[in-house]
Amino acid sequence: MLGNANSLCSATCHWIELYISHLLYISPFTVGLESMYSLAQKNIQLKPMASAHKLMGLIIEILGENTEVVLAECLKGFGPWMVAHAIELLTAGTDHAKMCC
Repeated sequence: MLGNANSLCSATCHWIELYISHLLYISPFTVGLESMYSLAQKNIQLKPMASAHKLMGLIIEILGENTEVVLAECLKGFGPWMVAHAIELLTAGTDHAKMCC
């Protein structure tokens, strides 16, 4: 299975499983959100979801670095607490966290 995209595709049931498998076994040194976003889009095409899920949509928007949509989806799907703390969550572990506080 190591490095064989067809084997991984047939062994997984959901796009997120395929995505994680691809990162672990095919390209473990993928760097940058842009390449991770395009990989996620490719895996969604290979293994489409039967129904939309709020958290999966949020993951895609985070990978796409679409902050406005992430905040809007957090408000719509998870309520005001998530939006109030979204900046802390989005900047955790970065230099931006120190600038915001």
